[in-house]
This record gives sequence, structure tokens and C-alpha cells, in this order.
Amino acid sequence: MFDLNAAHRGGQEIGFDARFSNWALVGFDPEKPCMTERMRLAYLDTSTPLMRSRGQEHFDTAPFIRGMPALLPMFLRRSALNDLIARYYNFRSVVVDLLANLYAEGRPELVPWLTDSANWFFLAERSDTHFRPLTVAEIKAHHRRDALSWRAYLAARKLTRKLRL
Repeated sequence: MFDLNAAHRGGQEIGFDARFSNWALVGFDPEKPCMTERMRLAYLDTSTPLMRSRGQEHFDTAPFIRGMPALLPMFLRRSALNDLIARYYNFRSVVVDLLANLYAEGRPELVPWLTDSANWFFLAERSDTHFRPLTVAEIKAHHRRDALSWRAYLAARKLTRKLRL
């Protein structure tokens, strides 16, 4: 997908939200919690069809903005949401977001090992000569910014609901 985006930059591009909550392990039996060869990963995220054509985003941000205080939607639409959505079109940014999601999922001990694994993948498999290695500090900072953004968004929605009552 990211190779397709690179080849068609400025044309038709596809974004990818790889967060752990968007995946399921098909064939997993919680009564027998072990991995088998028959299991496979399934991607289940249907809420964010991220596509853009000629730089124009097709994802409708209106549901995220609805219910915000009067000036906040304009700010969100022009800055925060554009940045948020743009990261799903960049392979490195998707990996940073995925690894940062380990903090939210309560598995921060996996971050160093998976960060190293991601770096090896980018350097060995992707042969990306312009790759800037990921760091645990970068992953942690991304998680903090993301968590703060979502807390602020939810607080603003809550405040707006109270003011409208």
C-alpha cells in the first residue's frame, strides 16, 4: 500500500490505521491461549476509509467535529485533523502510531523490542536509504501527544454538551 502511495503521490492514495484495536486474531481460543499455525490476523477497521485523490482527503471529518464549541471546529479542521489524518499515509508514521498504541493497550514493555524490530525491517527489508531510525523516546512522546489530544477533544465535547443543556 505504501509503495502504491509512493508511486502515485499526488494521485490516488490509501491511508492505513494500524492500531491494535483494529485487528483480530482469527481462530484464537481464550480457553487455550496459545498461537497455532491455523490462526491469522484480520483487519477490522471499517470506520476510517482513508483515501485521497490529488491531495484531496475523502475521509469525512464532520462526525469528529460535530458538537464542538463554535471556534474549535475551524481550528481542528485546519490543523489538528489534517496532521492526524496525514500520518496514516506515511509508512514510518503508521509504525510510530502503532508502537505508541502499545502504551494505551497496557503493553509498554514491548515498545523497545518492537522498535528495534521495526528499525531492522525498515533498514533491511525496505532498503530505505533516507530512513531515520525510530526511538523509544519518540514513540513515548507520540503516545503522550496523542493521549493529550484525545483527552482535550473529549473534554471539549463534554463541555459543549453541558453548555447546551
